[in-house]
Amino acid sequence: YWYMQQDGSRKLPGLGGVFNAVNMDVYHYAGNNPVKLVDPDGQYAIYDDLAFAVGGAIIGLGSQAVQDMLTGTKSDWEDYAAAGIGGAIGGWALLYTGPVGAGAAGGAITNSVRQGLKWFTGKQKGFDISELAIETGTGALLGKLPGIKVKGVTSGRGSMNAVYKQMTTKLREGTIKSIKPKTAIKMFKGRIKDTAFVEGAWANSMINAGKNKAKDEK
Repeated sequence: YWYMQQDGSRKLPGLGGVFNAVNMDVYHYAGNNPVKLVDPDGQYAIYDDLAFAVGGAIIGLGSQAVQDMLTGTKSDWEDYAAAGIGGAIGGWALLYTGPVGAGAAGGAITNSVRQGLKWFTGKQKGFDISELAIETGTGALLGKLPGIKVKGVTSGRGSMNAVYKQMTTKLREGTIKSIKPKTAIKMFKGRIKDTAFVEGAWANSMINAGKNKAKDEK
């Protein structure tokens, strides 16, 4: 039954589609080998996930460092841990969702980890749900920032963003099963430029710094 249903590509997904005889059995799953094959939608290729998660973490940490440099402050280790983890989740989400979803995910995780760690270490009393909601919403709104068109990166034939679109489509349709690390990095570079992911992360970090300063002055 599952293989008779069309996915977003309007093709039978996975393992060669109709060109693999085993797929014509409407009751089979994962090529009749569910022990080894556990990726029904064909989108998990490891290196692309790593590239987006690690790249997102680096951007998150970098945004926190830039915030400290521009504001002349020194953030706690909890802030950096939250920025790195939130950046990783936001980057990974960008691979599978749009920039709004990635911004919301990054903002929510960053805030949750920051508050959780500071609560655990005694630097904060309780967990402020309103702060979580604000940073999540801000991340989502900043996801609407327009990307910059750069030839070879976000525009033009064979650009990095074009590679991202091609590879994600091929993975979804089951025409490829893996991605090389070099290709995964190109995908990440094109995607973050096209969605203004770096600018959004930096802006959210600076907005958070402004909120903290206002809170301290009260």
